[in-house]
Amino acid sequence: MKNSPIQIGNLILAAISVIGPSYAIAFSVLCAMHLILFNSTGHPIAFDFAEFWSAGELALSGNVLAAYDPRLIHAAEVATVGHPFTNFIGWFYPPWFFFVAAGLACLPPAWAFVLWINTTLLFCSATVAAIARRWDAALLAMAAPWAMLCTVEGQTGLLTAAIIGGVLLTLEHRPRLSGILLGLLTYKPHFGLLFPLVLVFSGYWRTFFWAFATAIMIALASGAAFGFGTFPAFVHALSGAAQVHLVTKPPSAWPALQSVYALARARHLPYGTSIVLQSILSATAMISVVYVWRTQIDYALKATALAAAVPLVTPYVWAYDMPLLSVTLAYFYRNKPFDRVEWWSIVLAAVAAASAIHYPGGLVANLIVAILAVRRIRMDLATPKTLMSRDDAGSRCNSVNLSAAASA
Repeated sequence: MKNSPIQIGNLILAAISVIGPSYAIAFSVLCAMHLILFNSTGHPIAFDFAEFWSAGELALSGNVLAAYDPRLIHAAEVATVGHPFTNFIGWFYPPWFFFVAAGLACLPPAWAFVLWINTTLLFCSATVAAIARRWDAALLAMAAPWAMLCTVEGQTGLLTAAIIGGVLLTLEHRPRLSGILLGLLTYKPHFGLLFPLVLVFSGYWRTFFWAFATAIMIALASGAAFGFGTFPAFVHALSGAAQVHLVTKPPSAWPALQSVYALARARHLPYGTSIVLQSILSATAMISVVYVWRTQIDYALKATALAAAVPLVTPYVWAYDMPLLSVTLAYFYRNKPFDRVEWWSIVLAAVAAASAIHYPGGLVANLIVAILAVRRIRMDLATPKTLMSRDDAGSRCNSVNLSAAASA
């Protein structure tokens, strides 16, 4: 007798549940081997979290504009880790993210790092559990390989996933809160490209207004706190980052980006061809999401489509941005438990994601989940629910009429 999809799902859930404690052990071993957090001299290793803490320290010291200067932010990062290093870790976040960075800089770097990764991991896993309506979904979110890829760098992927999940979770019944959360997502504007389209074409005007108002308010607050000169500095730094990461990056570094554009550049395709390929995928994803949101299918499937498309529409997506997959899969499960094909496809996506540091495994994982979403949506649209509901409604009306006639 073959195992049912539910049995397979329980087995996979049990297996993945072991990964959580395994990650803790692996993290401790990596620290002991001086591969993460601290080097053999006891100084912090130069990794992405150094930019957050250093930018926050510059903001607290009143030298906030230095964070957008490549030379000065590098010098601050060297001071943070306590030794020179060659790799460049730039600060390309909008001025309002200085509130987060400055808060982290109030603690020593190591304590700030631990607080940051645990807080964002908690937010993300709690959001996933609320979406899936299962507490063990939080464990899956923590155990997923894309969570580990984010935590070892101390990056923002878990926070981004929590915010996007929160926006979708509150959109239908708490539009004000949904809009406020969407306004906070402007610290990663390239991950919010699809939301205005969905809100406008689906008529979520209250959420649209609150998102716009929140974005304006936090921009004004950051200007008042850190100076309005940070805005042109941010725009200049952002243009420089686009040039470095999307144009002049060496061929060996392209696989670190998890997009079709980066994959094309890694295969030595010209810049123009790579942009065209990315634009085709982005336009296809946008049109598909708008179409899905204008249908009458289950809201969970609409949210699945949107979350699955977010990392596909931008050329600038890294391995640490992949925790959004947990939100996508949570809504996928909320619509209906995974079948056999979906379970094994998710396992394949997790295996692909584990190689996302030096290979485009993140792109492969995102595409696998997106294909699963398309498959589920097509199956749902092919089910004659509307016809069935009309037939049922007609039968009920006939029954009522017959009962009324009999009574008369």
